[in-house]
Amino acid sequence: MKKSNSSRVEDVYRRVSHLQHVLLRPDTYVGSIENNEDSLLVYCPRAQGIVRKTFSMNWGLYKIFDEVLVNAADNSQRRPRMTFIDVVVNPGSGLITVTNDGKAIPIKRHAEHKVYVPEMIFGELLTGSNFDDEEQKTVGGRNGYGAKLANIFSKKFEVEVRSGSKVYRQTWSKNMSEKSEPQITRETPKRGNGALTKKSVSTKEDSTAQFEMSSNGRKRRQYVLDEEAPQSESGSVNPQSKNYVRVKFKPDLKKFSLKKISE
Repeated sequence: MKKSNSSRVEDVYRRVSHLQHVLLRPDTYVGSIENNEDSLLVYCPRAQGIVRKTFSMNWGLYKIFDEVLVNAADNSQRRPRMTFIDVVVNPGSGLITVTNDGKAIPIKRHAEHKVYVPEMIFGELLTGSNFDDEEQKTVGGRNGYGAKLANIFSKKFEVEVRSGSKVYRQTWSKNMSEKSEPQITRETPKRGNGALTKKSVSTKEDSTAQFEMSSNGRKRRQYVLDEEAPQSESGSVNPQSKNYVRVKFKPDLKKFSLKKISE
């Protein structure tokens, strides 16, 4: 790295925005963004047990995915009737989608901050619902970063929230530096073919099991939390719930010195 020889005060002492600081010092927020070989204990379906394997890991990339996944898992605490988490990874396009049918995020303007709640919690740092230290915590996030880190380290980040018949959609791009205006519509889910199942793949496995399939280059894993969840004709979970949260993001792989998401 070329060292600056400037002695100007303005060149020596700088102020950066919080978003800029996340990008300049990613290790502070998501850990290492270097690619390393790591030996890990993992579950092997073929062996039906735990085995040790060596992987090429980028823990920073893993962390931003984990933040979105933890958000979805936390929703099972907020809504015990949540039935599943659906994860789709498309190695070709680099797009990752995480959907859950837990408690919907309120589609309302925050009276104090004058912004819609989904925009605040997905697009503004140091926001969230876990700042009440008097409340017993059984969820993951507590510092107001969470899924915003995935937003910052992505080329594109989309949020879709359904609460009853109301649907909220918004998109961020260029590492959360640009955003669209929220789009709010009223939509009625089609009976027997809700929004969560329109991209489902067929399976003849037990509905309560975890499964992974490849369809059009996509890797899919669905975690079914409720064995009583109603099933669609294809065998996939058909949530009759009127609520869901879907996060779709395309990691900025250059930030992690990667060209593609490994299959």
